[in-house]
Amino acid sequence: MSKITWEQYQEISTKMILDFLKDSDPKDRHRLVLGWNWDSGTDVLKWIANDSDTDKATALAIYWTACPRANSKPFENREEVLERASYSINEYDLIEAIEQLYLSGFYKNQRLAFDPTNDKGTNWTTEYLDKPVKREIPSTMFGKLTGEDISSGYDEGWEEGIPPHIWEKMREYEVVGLTY
Repeated sequence: MSKITWEQYQEISTKMILDFLKDSDPKDRHRLVLGWNWDSGTDVLKWIANDSDTDKATALAIYWTACPRANSKPFENREEVLERASYSINEYDLIEAIEQLYLSGFYKNQRLAFDPTNDKGTNWTTEYLDKPVKREIPSTMFGKLTGEDISSGYDEGWEEGIPPHIWEKMREYEVVGLTY
């Protein structure tokens, strides 16, 4: 078993996931997003969001699971995020990018389903309603997208949005130097 730092682990796993995604179909991208553990960062999600082959439902799922009402809309702009809540800058950038791309028609494919008001029982549109906002979420982002319903893949061995073959490879590493 190879010993590596957390940063090395993140770098290796991100590369493996991105290599997988380059040859994957839209269903696998969507499955990854639905199960994604946000503690794993936003690099993979940014790659998905910036690829025009990404299904519109997948982009919408990333947008809502990034919690726009908490991580973007309380701020007037990026500079304010950096001043007041720099820990949210990656989510802010991701939310803002997806919103701009989504509203501009960047995502041409729409074969998959996502309903932000009922994502397997979660209503993302009511999350953080108690949080004051400076900018509203555009009404278009609230729309339900119909299409093929995709599972998170847990029943197929996917964990935290990651397919089993990548998990198996990552288990060959031991992360050292972590303190809790």
